[in-house]
Amino acid sequence: TLTIHLDGQDALFLQEGPRYKAELSVVITESGPNGAVKSTGPLAVNLDLGEDGHAKALTEGIDIPRPLAIDGATRQVRVTVLDHNSYLAGTATIPTDHN
Repeated sequence: TLTIHLDGQDALFLQEGPRYKAELSVVITESGPNGAVKSTGPLAVNLDLGEDGHAKALTEGIDIPRPLAIDGATRQVRVTVLDHNSYLAGTATIPTDHN
């Protein structure tokens, strides 16, 4: 399992009554030798939080667990997160120990 930790300040939460909502998409891309690519997603992550959950997300961040089995040929994993409310995206590239 890959756990993506997102800074809660980086997600745009829209308040709807007492609830705070954010809509994210996650794409996980594995790169192998010679540029071979395997992609998973986009996976929808819809957050619907109350006051306490929203406050916690802003201070402690948001953990997004995703199942991921990396085979021996994978050289790096790139995670892309798109925030549908702000139309901003962020990426992180993680090298594996298979290099």
